[in-house]
Amino acid sequence: MPDDPKVDPNVDPNADPNVVKVDNKTNPPAYTPPEIDMATAVPPEFREKPYFKDKSFVDVMKEHDNLQTLLGKRPEGIPTKDSSEEDWSKFLTSLRPEKAEDYVLPETDYSKAKGRSEEYIKDVKEILYNADVNKRQAEKILTGFEAFLGKATTFNDSQSAEATKAREEEFEALLDKTYTGQKQVVIDRTKKLMTDSVDPGLKDKVAGVLKDIPNDTLFALTAVLDGVYKKHIAEDKPPEGGDGSSGGDVATLQAEAETIMKSKAYSDFREAGHDAARLRVRELFGNIAAAGKK
Repeated sequence: MPDDPKVDPNVDPNADPNVVKVDNKTNPPAYTPPEIDMATAVPPEFREKPYFKDKSFVDVMKEHDNLQTLLGKRPEGIPTKDSSEEDWSKFLTSLRPEKAEDYVLPETDYSKAKGRSEEYIKDVKEILYNADVNKRQAEKILTGFEAFLGKATTFNDSQSAEATKAREEEFEALLDKTYTGQKQVVIDRTKKLMTDSVDPGLKDKVAGVLKDIPNDTLFALTAVLDGVYKKHIAEDKPPEGGDGSSGGDVATLQAEAETIMKSKAYSDFREAGHDAARLRVRELFGNIAAAGKK
């Protein structure tokens, strides 16, 4: 028997012709939520959470979907890594204070120990402002920076103290070497010469300065004044049989000698009285030396 062209070979001849076949791909069946008792399905530690309590399975699914959608979105106005410098500038400047003066600098161990000058505070605030730093960041940045500054200062102070100690020891050794056996005598003579050569009203102050003078300064003064002593005092003592005058205030004698030495008669051999001036200076230094031995 030839095939009937009106008969569909794909149709089950035994199927009920009144049943309509549904294509699940183009016409999916209506969704029916599962019967879940959320009050017991949710773990006990989460049951009283507001986002689970009295919520159905569908409610929880919808809220979870909304949350995931929000997490995938960047809040409006926040630039991305591909944003322009202009966009970044607008965003950052919106977070910083309106004026540099509005920053409040936190107290730190460094600021308590060292203090902050007005110029330092002004410069720090301007740096933070120009960098578009907000107030919360400014506090953390400055706290960290001054902690570093404190460590650096402590290190530098330690290095400076060590250098000073080494310098003191160096010049102490140099004094010992230069004035072997006579170091203290020469130093005492130097200090006495300096204090005796100043106005009486300044004598105590000069003595106070010389009391704790650093070794390098002491060496320089000792070397210079010891040379002066040997050249103008020890070697210029008046010959025996002179006027024998050794009295008088040392400061007065020193002042007279300095006045004569500044004169033209003393410095210019062509001037009248040149020999007398030089002789008088020798006498005066001799009297000063004699007074120092008393």
